[in-house]
Order: sequence, then C-alpha cells, then structure tokens
Amino acid sequence: MKQKLLRLLQFWLLITLYPLSWLVPRRSDLWVFGCYNNKFLDNSKYLFLWISEYRKDIDAVWITGDRAVAGLLLNNGYRACTRWSAQGLWLSLRARVYIFSSYLSDINYFTSGGALRVNLWHGVGLKSIEYKVSAGKLAKLYHGRVSPLWRLLLPERFAKPDLFLAPSVMMAKHFAECFRISPAACIQLPYPRLNTPRYPQLAVAVAALGDYAGLREDWGSFDRVAIYVPTWRDDGSSAISSGLPDLAVLSAALRQSNTLLYIKPHPVEASGVSCELANIRIWPRALDMYPLLADFDLLITDYSSVLYDYLYAAAGPVVLYNFDYNRYISQCRDLAFNYTENVWGLWVSNFAALCDVLARPAGVATADSLAQRQVIAERFFGAPVADPMERLVATIAAAEASK
Repeated sequence: MKQKLLRLLQFWLLITLYPLSWLVPRRSDLWVFGCYNNKFLDNSKYLFLWISEYRKDIDAVWITGDRAVAGLLLNNGYRACTRWSAQGLWLSLRARVYIFSSYLSDINYFTSGGALRVNLWHGVGLKSIEYKVSAGKLAKLYHGRVSPLWRLLLPERFAKPDLFLAPSVMMAKHFAECFRISPAACIQLPYPRLNTPRYPQLAVAVAALGDYAGLREDWGSFDRVAIYVPTWRDDGSSAISSGLPDLAVLSAALRQSNTLLYIKPHPVEASGVSCELANIRIWPRALDMYPLLADFDLLITDYSSVLYDYLYAAAGPVVLYNFDYNRYISQCRDLAFNYTENVWGLWVSNFAALCDVLARPAGVATADSLAQRQVIAERFFGAPVADPMERLVATIAAAEASK
C-alpha cells in the first residue's frame, strides 16, 4: 500500500511540479549537488568541496534526503539542505546547474526543468550500463516490454544529461553509447575524487569530514594494509559471503604475512556484514574510502571500477579475485570490453588460492609489467592533467552560458 501511494505521489509531481520547474527563473551562479542514496560521496562530493573552497563566486549547495548529512555539512560551514524542505525545493528550482553522480534523483528530478544537467557518474570500467546492458535485471528495465511504463515510474533513469564526465577517449565512446548521448557531450577529464592531492585546501576539507587519523591509528603494527572492494551483483548474491566463505581461515592466512585486510562491501549490501577477527575489519559504512585509496599497500577487487581508480592514483599491487566470472557475466552484467585485455594484476579464481596469496610475506607478484599498468590506466583515465578541477568548472560554466 505504501509503495502504491509513493508511486501516486511521484506521478502527481511529474505532472505538476516538473512542468512548473521549467517556468521558474534560474540563477547562473547557483549550482546544486547531490549523490546517490542520499550519501555525501563520490565525484559530486569532491567537486562541491573544491568549488566551496576555491570558487566563492559560485553558490554551491548540497541537496540530500538525509538530515544527518545536511547537518554535517552545515556544521562544517558549507551550504546544505534537505530535498523536500521549503529551502531545498526553492534552491533546486532556482539553480541553473545540477551536478550529480548517478541520476537527477540524487538532487531532485521534479525540480530540474531547464537546468543544465551534469552527470559526473561514479566509475569508469568494463561493465555495460544503462542502454548498453544486455544481461541481468537492468536489461529488462531498458529493453523489456514494460520499458515505456518505467519511463513514467523512474523518469530520472531515462533523462539524458547535458554533460557527462568520461575521462578518456575510450570511455567517452562507451558512455555515449550507454546513455545515448553525443560523444561531444562527454568531458574528458579525471574524476574529482582522484584529484585531492593536487589541491591543499581540498585535502584539508576532505580530511576534516572523516576520522581518518583514528582509522589509521594502529596501521604501523602491520607490514601490509590491504582492502577488498567487490562490485555489486545485480542478481542479489553477496560477493562477501560467496567469495569469502570462511573469514577465520582468511584471518589465519593474513596473520602469516602480518597483513591487515579491510573488507568494503558495496553500499547496497553493507548492512549485516560484520567481523571481529584480529586481521580483518569491515570498512566503516559512513566513511569515504577515497582519501586513503593511495595509502593501501594492496587492492583486491573483481570487475569493479575501483581497479582503474587504484591504477591511476596508487602504486601498489592488485589481486583480481574473479571467483564468479562466468556467473557474473551471464546473470548480473555483461562486459563492454574484453576482461583479459583490460585489467592489470594477479588473477585469483578461488578462495584457497586467495588465502595462499595473502599468506605470502613477500607480497603479490604479477606477470603484467608496470608499463602495461600505465597503458591500462590511461586507456580508462587518459593522460594526467595539471589543472583538472579548473578545467571541469570552466567547461560546465561555458555550457551553462550557452544553454
């Protein structure tokens, strides 16, 4: 019953507030930001903080459905408000620029008429997404018989962005196909979440919003600190329970090499995952991983875009733990690119082999060369840029002025 009422409310907003939003005059200097699941994360977070610190001429406001997130930002001197508050609605109606990391619903689809829509997205990578998906649940959403109905129920999933952040030539072509937009709409610049080291004020701002010092308090007692970051499985299966069936055995292997391992579940499956073993910790759900990404001595991942973030921003080795490869590409998500040719790291296909690798004090070796690592990183992220945030903001401002 509750779900039906929400759908009715959404339909009412679609035929009332959304058309009205096209009529409200918008301010060119007012930019609103948001993130998926009402979080304060990802590329939109970092661009919001950078603009707040370096571009005082732009009125940057964070929009969220979580009062705690809004309160955190307000207490740290930033502008923020909740989505359905009077202030949140008014600012969303008046803002000329919408910047988000997933869909317009990160901010508010129903107030977005006439605004410049800038999608910074949340990961490059191998996977097919949106219209390019041909396997799993998303294929039914975009290509199934009820797809026209979904356009009414989930309009934000089908709204095309005016600009899309795609860091390389290959990614621009890929995302243009996925979202059915022109490649010319793609901005080829690095992700804001990887730019923090270039900007001292941004680094200070990011550090102030999380207890990173407390997290790292005892890292010195370990010889190696690793993190396991699996991607989401569209069929609902858990990469944690399936890929790590015996945490006690894993912890024993880690003790042999004096390694501390963080397990970072995908945000969708984070609840309910716990561990009290000496060499294994669950990454704090509310804490952004990216400020420490380059500090991890080892990354363990699978088909996640975090692989390319790590290759771009860090120097440590990588374990590619692809224990469910065949199941993943057949039941969850098809891959847009050849897996073998577009990854870098040591392949591990079962739990026993993973434990064996992590028990070795000598570290992780791979046949892939460092030169190949650089080739893969630039294939997905392009060559390094000296002033990425300035260029990104200038591109958005130019598009707003010409819209």
